[in-house]
Amino acid sequence: MTVRVVVTTAADALPGLESALPAPFMVRRHPLLMTFPGDDPDALARALQSARWDAIACTSPRGATQLAAVAAMVGGGVLWAVGAGTARALERAGLAPRVAPGGDAETTAAAQLAAAMLGAGVRGRVLIVAGDPHRPELAARLTDAGIAVTTVVVYRTKPADDVELLAALDRAHLLVVGSPTLIAALAAQGDEARLPGYVALGATTADACRSAGLPLVAVAAHPSVAGVAEAVRQAARSLSLEP
Repeated sequence: MTVRVVVTTAADALPGLESALPAPFMVRRHPLLMTFPGDDPDALARALQSARWDAIACTSPRGATQLAAVAAMVGGGVLWAVGAGTARALERAGLAPRVAPGGDAETTAAAQLAAAMLGAGVRGRVLIVAGDPHRPELAARLTDAGIAVTTVVVYRTKPADDVELLAALDRAHLLVVGSPTLIAALAAQGDEARLPGYVALGATTADACRSAGLPLVAVAAHPSVAGVAEAVRQAARSLSLEP
């Protein structure tokens, strides 16, 4: 049988996943999070101009794109990226971020980034470039270590409407998800939300699936193409979907 894998992340996320999952898998892109600018479009530029930052932490590829747009304002502070996708967005603008190493599937990306920054001896003032909503662990752990943290929200996300959510659920044997906000919206669809198996991109989304009572089948050890492809194959074996 053909195993229908619906990827709900941004259309440009996980490039090459289709090649990494040949037949019997059929990968379809169905983004389910809508993105909007932050309430204050000049907040990031003002923050960069207003202070000297010892480190700047970028927590998503979309946030990295916003930071890359004002790359000329980035000073001498060490630039950190939460993962490879975020790093690539910064590197395209000529920036050279340090990347948090991947951890186990039970540790959130924000916690991994905090551990990497503290392990590298980051001190002083840190600027976090984030979306709304975002996980609190990064700011909390840095603050607990005595670091002065400022968070700038550069974009907002919200789930697609119910028609789109139900369409994605109807198409999928396996649903690849990467947002607790999206999980809450999917869970609100009732029994329809429990038809596919869920493959989570990390610990945060996995926890949201469990809390919502959705059928979590696999968690990617790392939100990379290789990590997600292996999680999808694991999920298919678990559900006896592969021939």
